[in-house]
Amino acid sequence: MKTSRLIAVIIIVILAIHVVAIGLFYYKGKKSSAEAPPPDPGVTTPEPQGETVSPPEPEVKKPVNPLFGTHFIYRNAIQGNLPAVPETSEIRAGILVNLNTRQVLWSKNPRQGYPIASMTKMMTEILAIEHLPDVNTAIPITDEMLSGLAEANATIAGFSIGDEPTMLDCLYGVALPSGADAVNALAITVSGSIDSFVELMNQKALELGMINTHFVNPTGLYEDDHYSTVHDIAILMKYCLQSELFHSLISTPTYTTSSIASHPDGLAFTSTFWKYLSQGGGDIFIDGFEGGKTGYTTNAGNCLASVGSENGIPVILVTAHSMTQHGIMDAAAIYPWIAASYEKKTILNAGDLLTSIEVADTLPKKKIDITADATVTLDLPVNISLTIVNSTAAAVYAPVHGGDILGTYKILNGDEVLYEQTMTAPSDIGMNLFAKIWRILSEFAAHHPLLAVFYGLVIIFLLVLLYRYIVISIRRRKQGRRRQMRHKKNR
Repeated sequence: MKTSRLIAVIIIVILAIHVVAIGLFYYKGKKSSAEAPPPDPGVTTPEPQGETVSPPEPEVKKPVNPLFGTHFIYRNAIQGNLPAVPETSEIRAGILVNLNTRQVLWSKNPRQGYPIASMTKMMTEILAIEHLPDVNTAIPITDEMLSGLAEANATIAGFSIGDEPTMLDCLYGVALPSGADAVNALAITVSGSIDSFVELMNQKALELGMINTHFVNPTGLYEDDHYSTVHDIAILMKYCLQSELFHSLISTPTYTTSSIASHPDGLAFTSTFWKYLSQGGGDIFIDGFEGGKTGYTTNAGNCLASVGSENGIPVILVTAHSMTQHGIMDAAAIYPWIAASYEKKTILNAGDLLTSIEVADTLPKKKIDITADATVTLDLPVNISLTIVNSTAAAVYAPVHGGDILGTYKILNGDEVLYEQTMTAPSDIGMNLFAKIWRILSEFAAHHPLLAVFYGLVIIFLLVLLYRYIVISIRRRKQGRRRQMRHKKNR
C-alpha cells in the first residue's frame, strides 16, 4: 500500500506540472490569437503619368503647410461604369474635384502649365480678406493704382483718382467686373507696392502646395513667367472657400458700391458670367452652380474656376484655355454629367448590426452584437456594387471591457477601401472560471489527442487508486471496530 501511495503522489505531481504548463501555453496562445489583425497600410493611388509643365518650372519645394501637401486623389476604380464625360475638345485643361472626398472625378492635362488670366485674382481676393479684416476700411484711389491699365487694355471696375471706396467695394470690383483697378487698390493697400504683393502671392502659393504656379502680377495680365495649372487653381479655390466672404463674392450677380466721389449714387457692378446664366437674367441654366471666377486673355483663352453641388455632392470645376463662351458652356456640359453619374448614398445607418461575436470563457455562452456607431454616407457612382467586410480577432475571451477594440469593418468597391472603422465592445463581460478550465481542457484534447488519452488513463488510474484507498480504509475501520467489540465481550 505504501508503494501505491508513492506512485500516486509521483503521478499527481507530474500531472500538476503538465497542467500548469498546458495552462501557460494556452494563456499565451489566447493572447496572440485575440490580437486584432494589423490595420491595412492604406490604399495608394497613382497620379497621371507623363504630364509636363510648359512654362519654366519653378523650384519644387516642400509646402510650408503640410495640410496642403497632398490635395486630390487621382483614381479611376471608384468611377465604375459611368457615362462618358461630354465632349471637351475645346478645353486644353480641366479638373473636376469632389470636395467631400478630394477625389478627381475628371481631369484633362491637370498639371500642364498655362496662362490663367483673371483666375489670378482669386489669390488677390483671399490675401486682401486675410490682411484687411475690416471690410469698411476706406481705400483712397491713387494714380499708382491706375497706372498702365489703359495701355494694357485691362478690364476695370471704374474707380477714379480721388474715390474712396471701401475694402468691400474693391473686393466686389474684383469679383464681378474683374476690375484691375480694384485689384491694384487692394494689392497696394495690403503690401505698399505691387511688387511686394506679388511676393506675398508666391509665398502663399508655396504654403498651399501650388508648386506649379508662379505669379508676376496680381491681375492676370499676360506675362511669359505668369502661369499655373488647373490642379493648382483647384487647390486655391478649395482654400478660398473656407472664407464665407469669398463665397459670397463669387456667388453674387450684381453689386452697387457705397457713395464715391465719381459716383455719388454708387458704382454698379455686374458679374462677367452671371449675366449669361438664368440666375442672373441670362439664357443658360446650370443646376447646382453656386459661383466662380472667369478669366480671359488672348494667350489664356477662356478660363473658369467654379464651385457647385450636384445630388448633394460639392464639387470644384476648373477649365482653362477654352474656346467656349466664358467657360460657361463647359460648365453647362459638365455639371449635368455629375448629376447623371454620381449620387450620395447611405451605406450604413447608426445601429445597423455588423456582426455577432461569441465570447469564450462565459457561462452561459454570451455574444457581443457589434453595430455601426454612426451613419456612413458616401459620394458614389450610380449603380455601384459595394461589399462590407468584417475583420475580427480569431477568438475573443472574457473578460471583455467596454471600448475594447475587437476588429474593423471596411466598405469595399472591389479591392478598393472606401471606408474603414474599428469595432469596439459596447459593455463589460465577466469571465467564468469553470468555463475557462473546460475550454482549456477541450482545446488541449483537440490539439493533442494522444496526450489526452494518456492523461485520461492516468486520471482513471488515480481514481481507481483513490477508490481502493477509500474502500480499504472503510474495511479497516470496520475490522478495527469488530476487534474492539470482541475484546470487550472477552472481558
